Amino acid sequence: MADNNRDVSLQVTASTVGAESIRNLAKDVQDLAKQGGDAAPEFKRLGDELDKLATQQDAIDQFTALKEAVETLATDQQKAKDSAAALGKELADLSGSTAKFQQNEDQAAQAVRDAQRAISEKREELARLKLNYDEAGKTEADYKLKVQELSNAVLDARAALREKKDALLAAKQATKDAAEAEQQLGAQAKLADAEVRTSTTALTRRTAALA
Repeated sequence: MADNNRDVSLQVTASTVGAESIRNLAKDVQDLAKQGGDAAPEFKRLGDELDKLATQQDAIDQFTALKEAVETLATDQQKAKDSAAALGKELADLSGSTAKFQQNEDQAAQAVRDAQRAISEKREELARLKLNYDEAGKTEADYKLKVQELSNAVLDARAALREKKDALLAAKQATKDAAEAEQQLGAQAKLADAEVRTSTTALTRRTAALA
């Protein structure tokens, strides 16, 4: 009964003081055994038990440390997954914005072409009016009025063209900024995915070691 109580006491001591302290105590007890005497065999047996406990405590400490490492890795992996998912959603949203900016740019470019064509048409109409004035049999007053109207129309078309060009420049810059932001975010998303793979591999390895 006394031996059982002592074994329990030794196990409690092992879980309390740690393997290194047990190992030091075992060395002291083994030194006592080497001194001989009637108690030497008992000291020897007790020293052996302490050595065994120290080894067991080493394994427990290693398991505990490994379990804590697995828990930490699991937390890190989840954080990496959450970050990668958030970046993926942000990238998808930004890709849609980039496409929209590109669409706006295409529309602005078409508006510039339309404005340029409108100027050309007004100029051609004005040139034809001047060439055909004598043949049309119009009065000079009618002619001047028509020339004035077409000249004003050309000026208006030029003003519209300037506005369309400004809008096109703004649309191009917006598309460029969105594309650059998308590229940067894409690089971040790749890094996040790589971090997920790394943390998953580490977690798998550590979890296997617990089995």
